[in-house]
Amino acid sequence: MLDKGLRRLMKEFMGLSVVAVMLTALGISTATPALAAPTPLWGTVIGSNEDGRLEVFALSGDDTLYANFQLPSGGWNGWQRRDHVPAGVVTQGPIVRSNKDGRMEVFAGTADGRLYHMWQLAPNGGWSGWAQLGKWDLMTGLSVTTNLDGRIEVFLSDGADLWSVFQTSATSGTSWASLNLGRPTFTWLNNGAVAAAQNGDGRLEAFAVGCGIATPTNSCGMPGIYHKWQRSPGGEWSGWLPMSHCNETTLASITTAKNKDGRLELIEIMPTNNVYRGDFCHQWQLTTGGWSNFDNRGNGEIDTTAPVAIADNEDGRLEAFTVRGDGTIQHMWQTAVNGGWSGWDRLGTFTGFTRSGLGAGRNKDGRLEVVAIRGNGQPYHIWQTAKNGGWSDWAPLEAS
Repeated sequence: MLDKGLRRLMKEFMGLSVVAVMLTALGISTATPALAAPTPLWGTVIGSNEDGRLEVFALSGDDTLYANFQLPSGGWNGWQRRDHVPAGVVTQGPIVRSNKDGRMEVFAGTADGRLYHMWQLAPNGGWSGWAQLGKWDLMTGLSVTTNLDGRIEVFLSDGADLWSVFQTSATSGTSWASLNLGRPTFTWLNNGAVAAAQNGDGRLEAFAVGCGIATPTNSCGMPGIYHKWQRSPGGEWSGWLPMSHCNETTLASITTAKNKDGRLELIEIMPTNNVYRGDFCHQWQLTTGGWSNFDNRGNGEIDTTAPVAIADNEDGRLEAFTVRGDGTIQHMWQTAVNGGWSGWDRLGTFTGFTRSGLGAGRNKDGRLEVVAIRGNGQPYHIWQTAKNGGWSDWAPLEAS
């Protein structure tokens, strides 16, 4: 029989365990925060809690997700370990989106075609572990957006077809379903980047990069961009249509943004005379319908293997951020809401930033904040000192 002392210790331990389980069920994290970033980190993205506090996510070298979030009292918590991706090597993501009830959800894809997600258990609260949403032969592109009714929808390319993986309802704990959106023609492979966004009227639109099937005399042909869209919010999909792009021989990546008036912009990073240096090209929906031609915003110094981050200022003007080949971060912005763009300007005085990660978000008070990774794998952040205004300089993103 157990003596009284041991029984008392077991009872206390069980009581603490029950409390921990109850806190987790309520979405309150019981994890111990790290005091410093477990460098090197990569793949930085920024999400927003339901109460407006920003949360930064990044992966470690072994594909463990870490997070650092703003505290209600101000400052930053410090890095917490979330969970290790169970299998495969992460090559897509992480991407963070918010559910209809404000709970954030993070997605990541692996080279061997596994789609993973993890989610907050309650708004502003703790987190689940990783769960697998599906498995394809491989994954060459990943994008996540939200339907008009609040349902999250994931788009991925398996090297041939575009797939949609979507929540069946906007309620917590909902199930997921998938749909093969196919490819433009049998001889076309969707084997590149993927982007998706919600139109101003709520219809989703998806974009996929691909090329013609390789032949003995053609190694996959010239790349191109195709798009398709929901015919009504949450409804059936159109067929595929081609889009123009900046350079008819090559392109590196695509991403989307939405103007304040609801019109989408498609951004393409196009390699120039060096495979690792490129231009920023964009194309936008016209108020009369259809799409503009691509406009090349230049400067030929963008690292084509680095992510592009875009955020909207408090007044609705879009602002874009890229990593230069010389290790600096640059930005440009719309000079008027729904309007044209400035030239490129250096962001902050620091150098040594790498292609490992770049994310942008907007604070509750309207100020933008950007996170990037320097050569030692340390995340740094920089922020507007006033909404729609100027910027601080870079500082390490740690507990503060």
